[in-house]
Amino acid sequence: MECYDINGGDYWGFTPLTWAAARNGHGVVVKILLSQEEVNPDMSDKYNQTPLPHAAWNGYEGVVKIVIIHRCSPEIHSTTLSIRTCEKNNGELTGVTDSVTRAK
Repeated sequence: MECYDINGGDYWGFTPLTWAAARNGHGVVVKILLSQEEVNPDMSDKYNQTPLPHAAWNGYEGVVKIVIIHRCSPEIHSTTLSIRTCEKNNGELTGVTDSVTRAK
């Protein structure tokens, strides 16, 4: 059986967590991945973004909350989240954005 780097990215630097959180909004898969100690939720892709702002940009509020509750460092992303969630979702993620901004 081959071993793979769970934090390894594809051409764009998207890790399995990025794909689950940001591209597909699969909360259950995100929880499974984050339950693995070796998964780094703060891995950046080649655009210098982590799964958290990707999930916020795509409107996956449930996934954003899961990532924040787990080991993510929201203070790293507070400005990005504040700007993007307001633009993309007309304030729908305001509660999440406020809690992230306060963590700064």
